[in-house]
Amino acid sequence: MPDWKPHVRARLASLRLSPSRETEIIEELAQHLDDRWRELIAGGASEEEAASVALGQLRVDVLSKNLAPLRQAQFAIGAREDTSGSSGSTWIERLAQDVRYGARSLRKHAGLTFVAVLSLALAIGANTAVYALVDAVLVRSLGFPESDRLVLIWEANGSAPTLRGNVAPGNYRDWEAQSRTFDDVAAFGSIALNQSGSGEPERLDGQTVTANFFDVLGVRPMLGRTFVPDDARDTVAPQVVIFSHRLWQQRFGGRSDIVGIDVLLDGNRVSVVGVMPPHFQVIDATADV
Repeated sequence: MPDWKPHVRARLASLRLSPSRETEIIEELAQHLDDRWRELIAGGASEEEAASVALGQLRVDVLSKNLAPLRQAQFAIGAREDTSGSSGSTWIERLAQDVRYGARSLRKHAGLTFVAVLSLALAIGANTAVYALVDAVLVRSLGFPESDRLVLIWEANGSAPTLRGNVAPGNYRDWEAQSRTFDDVAAFGSIALNQSGSGEPERLDGQTVTANFFDVLGVRPMLGRTFVPDDARDTVAPQVVIFSHRLWQQRFGGRSDIVGIDVLLDGNRVSVVGVMPPHFQVIDATADV
């Protein structure tokens, strides 16, 4: 690739520009020449032909015509700076020139630009995720009454203490019976369910919970009731379910008589006993039922 700067500097000699301004213009015009040279080569010209054509378009009379107003403005602003100390509008001109030069440089080094943009995107995404987590856990309330008194406990393996482990039912029962630290303890776990018998079958995200779950959280349903101790007696109690607000609206059209109807979940007939408020979610998970 030709070195354009000596050619540009020779053509600027008669314009009597300040050294700093001349350097800026040389950089910008050299980039223009490089872009034009590449364009001509892409069009089929040889390197020598492309260089000749590009330089032929860099005529002194054209430079003089286009740069004279800038030189006059620079002299006028310089006089004003001497008397008032204000930079006037030079920063606007310099900013526009810097933006143009930066855009051309980024286009010229496309590979480096891609890596830089990707790095910025990953960094911004990671920071956004961290902020969202901090905002959800530390800044905003959990949405439950006295949420500062709620804690989440789980089992951990000694070799991997940071990983959450499922709580064995026997251990949960021991915590529930023997704990003197907590007013009450409830358990929950995720489950996937197929809902059928009303429109197209749908895969639902569910949570199995102990009967006292909603009492521990201190939340009430929008319609119907939550679970009661009799619901947990497997041998005598019918299977019951509580709907999320979303499922009630989208699957059942928000029908007012939803409480008491039977639905099919995984082929089992269960009875709807309640509907939760619109923004309720189960601790750190979402659930339809």
